[in-house]
Amino acid sequence: MPITLGTQLIEVRDLVIGYNRQPITRSLSFTIDTGELFLIRGDNGTGKSTLLRTLAGLIPPVSGTIKLKTKQIKSWVAQNQQTQTVLPFTAREMIELGIVNHKFNSDSASVLIMQKLGIEPLANKQYSQLSGGQQQKIMLARALVSSPQIVFLDEPTEGLDADSRKSFLETVFSIIRDDSCSVIITTHDSEALSQIDNENLAKSCLVLEQ
Repeated sequence: MPITLGTQLIEVRDLVIGYNRQPITRSLSFTIDTGELFLIRGDNGTGKSTLLRTLAGLIPPVSGTIKLKTKQIKSWVAQNQQTQTVLPFTAREMIELGIVNHKFNSDSASVLIMQKLGIEPLANKQYSQLSGGQQQKIMLARALVSSPQIVFLDEPTEGLDADSRKSFLETVFSIIRDDSCSVIITTHDSEALSQIDNENLAKSCLVLEQ
């Protein structure tokens, strides 16, 4: 059953994150709603990526609880530098790797998401030959192709030039508005933060400090 816009999607209570049971943050409590941009900001080394991975279920918390109030699909987009740029795939093939529901028709699903993001001209180009901004849009399309309820973005504008950063974030804003998708994003990029702050959409912010 579809989830209503503004419905609480994630509830976090007394969460402490870290590695090998060693905490790196204070106790955190917050909620994230459907159709919301949830920003995790802070300097390098404050635990932004660790918190994102914990929320996504990739690493266990030191203590506390994360209650995910949906069984919908979750997707992840890593930093641009972490993406495998030497894989011998076209842009379209990279997108189709994100299809997790075998009921989906891979051809039609990839075409639809490329049309939505305006990247159809890249379909048959080698992923490794695309610019950093184009690669990030392909990875975003891969994350969205199975219609997830939640998308995790880990410093997605890192290493992008100003135009690519602006275009990427505008695409993120549009999928929040159009699809009521919840986006959880980490960044310390001051220009990205300014663009997010100036955007008129439902959003919340959590600041991590050392």
